[in-house]
Amino acid sequence: MNGLVSVPRENGETASGWVYRTLLHNLVGLVLSPGMPVSEKTIGDSLGLSRTPVREAFIRLNRDHFIDILPQKGSYVSKIDPVFIEEARFLRLCVEKEVIARACVSFCPETMISLRANLQKQDLAVLNGDPQKFMDLDDEFHFLILRGVGRETIWRLIRATSVHFDRIRLLNLTRRADWDEIVSRHRGIADAIERHDGSSAVSDIEHHLSNVLDDIEQLKGLFPDYFA
Repeated sequence: MNGLVSVPRENGETASGWVYRTLLHNLVGLVLSPGMPVSEKTIGDSLGLSRTPVREAFIRLNRDHFIDILPQKGSYVSKIDPVFIEEARFLRLCVEKEVIARACVSFCPETMISLRANLQKQDLAVLNGDPQKFMDLDDEFHFLILRGVGRETIWRLIRATSVHFDRIRLLNLTRRADWDEIVSRHRGIADAIERHDGSSAVSDIEHHLSNVLDDIEQLKGLFPDYFA
């Protein structure tokens, strides 16, 4: 498959696990766009693998609602379902509100330095117009807040439930409509943590993670074929 981006294979990782992660990376990056047909053989050829590990990855992706396997018709990238977006948003909001509140009570000073450096990189990503880089830095920002309160292991749980959410995020970032607003909101969160202002920080994170609900309606109009 032309354009498929291969991610580095981890030590001891099974072939099917590597295919799964590679396809997830391409799903989030919209290289495999919603509704696109996908072939076990084509992907296997692209990655230099037999069809068996690819088939195993497809089954897992189907179970996780990322690929639709239709008998006699083939396999297709699942379209974006707003129900899954809301579930991921709800989980992140519940977790991150608690984390932000704790961060405003006590936060690692060294991690605050990293958080400020991250914001500078976000400014640069905005100038360069790089949506994928900007989203990566957005993720790093939220991870650093978890690290600052000693809860970085929670990030794995958040990432595991955020693939559907991330497709919307990247699709929205390609429009470059509100990048400056996102950076401003992030900077407001960092400022509130430094001055121990839990009320402002929680309000900012609520607003930040709720904007996606408004974005969905706009994106449906712009990309109607991408949505279930």
